[in-house]
Amino acid sequence: MKKKLFKPFLQVSLGLITMSLLFSSCLKDNDDIDLPDAAIVTFVHASPKSPRLDIGLDNNRLGLNNFTYTSYWNNQRAYTGNRNLKVYRYGESNTIYTKDVSFEVDKHYSVFLADSGSKMEAIVLQNSSRSTTQDSARVKFANMSPDVPAMDFYIKGQTTPVATNVAYKSAADFISLKAGYDIIFEVRAAGTPTVLAPSLPVRLAGGNIYTIYASGFKGLATGEGRVTVSSIKHTQPIYWY
Repeated sequence: MKKKLFKPFLQVSLGLITMSLLFSSCLKDNDDIDLPDAAIVTFVHASPKSPRLDIGLDNNRLGLNNFTYTSYWNNQRAYTGNRNLKVYRYGESNTIYTKDVSFEVDKHYSVFLADSGSKMEAIVLQNSSRSTTQDSARVKFANMSPDVPAMDFYIKGQTTPVATNVAYKSAADFISLKAGYDIIFEVRAAGTPTVLAPSLPVRLAGGNIYTIYASGFKGLATGEGRVTVSSIKHTQPIYWY
């Protein structure tokens, strides 16, 4: 099945020359564009103490310029089927990690790079959510903290968790939360009262979809690599040329 998309302008981004091989495109000014079947993929750097990274699928480098810890590269079209995911240190040509992955047509995925060093692992989670209302947001919670086998998620100031017993390398189902400003999420080891880390204040805008995830190590009390709670706002897909 082919997709139709109207493109009003051309955006060129430095370092993305090879993107035409990775993400489908064909430009016609003021005309429709036929787009090959694709999946939508968000790449998340959740690997504490890892350097700035770059990603490739098969032999095609994305050329990410600022893919650092807790950053993400949102909602990109990728060819479907079996792909070989490759991770590079930024600016280097040798891979530090590879994994065979598979994407299906019109499915949305988050690919988290979790753990660190030789234990780095790509966790592929499929995102599936019903639409939202304008006064609520759809939110799911993911555990990417290697030494926290299961995790509970709370909104600061509330006694009832919004997600419980979320296992490492997994995510809870999407839920609806009331839209609002300056919402702080907290994480705890499942069934325990001690807060491991809070998030920065998050704005949940009505009609939008988010992932809240924890990364880092409970065993590190301070400094880089300790448990961190971060957020991803899943924007509309961007079509690179």
